[in-house]
Amino acid sequence: MQKPKFVLIDTDIVLRTHILGIWTELKKACRICVPATVAEEAKYFRGENRIGGIDLRAEAEADEIEVLEATITELHAVTRDFSEAFVEALHAGELEGLALLCSGRYEELVFCTGDVCAMQAAGMLGVDRLLISLEALVTRLGLKAKLATPLSKPLHQSTLEHHALTGKQRRLTREYFKQ
Repeated sequence: MQKPKFVLIDTDIVLRTHILGIWTELKKACRICVPATVAEEAKYFRGENRIGGIDLRAEAEADEIEVLEATITELHAVTRDFSEAFVEALHAGELEGLALLCSGRYEELVFCTGDVCAMQAAGMLGVDRLLISLEALVTRLGLKAKLATPLSKPLHQSTLEHHALTGKQRRLTREYFKQ
C-alpha cells in the first residue's frame, strides 16, 4: 500500500499518538498537517507524564508538521446544509478538518479522525473516501508494532467504515440536513 503524502489529523489523534508514544515516528513516516484549531486545542493537553500542553505551532515552525487554516467560506460550505443539532455535535477541530478536506486546495490529503460525528459528516459530504482510521494509518506506515497498547474501537477501520456508511445513508435520507 502506498503511504499517504499528507495526513490531516484532528485533536483526538494528536493526543492519542502522544499517549501511545508514536507521534515522533508518525511525523517521520509522512507529512502531518493539523487544522489551526487543533494547534490551539493541543496546547491544553495534560497527560500522565506531561505538565504542559503540546506546542504544535513550535513543531510547525521547526518544519516538522504543517498548520492549515480553513476560510470562513470553507467552514460555511461544510455546515450550511446540516441541521443545527448536527453542526453542534461537530467539534471545532473536526469541522475545520472537514472544511480543509472539502476545499480542494490540498491534493493527496487524507483526514485521520476518531470522532464519530466527523466520520458521519464526511459520508454526508461525500468525502468519506478521504478518511483514514488510525489503525489503517499505523498499519500502512509500519508503526503498528510500536504501539504500547491496542487501539480503542473508535480508532479502528471498521468503526470508520460503519460511521461513514451511516453518513452516506443520511445523505440519501436527508436525516440531519436542513429541510
